[in-house]
Amino acid sequence: MRILKIICISLLAFACSEPPAPKLRLSNRRLADSIFKEQIKIITETQDSICSAYEEEYLDLVVDSILTLRRNKIKEQIERSKKQQ
Repeated sequence: MRILKIICISLLAFACSEPPAPKLRLSNRRLADSIFKEQIKIITETQDSICSAYEEEYLDLVVDSILTLRRNKIKEQIERSKKQQ
């Protein structure tokens, strides 16, 4: 019975390990590399256009909110200085 437990535990340990990465031939690696290079160009262009659109849409909003916060802080400081005098 003890041997059966050891066998079961060792089988579970081997079953949980990841299979080794497949080994590619040189021609397959070159093909994968060329596909990656083409896809990365497309992804980069898409991401750049998304970033540009996001910047155009939200930059004014962010700047306005920062200016509002700073103006409020200035008003608070002016009021504090008036109270101290």
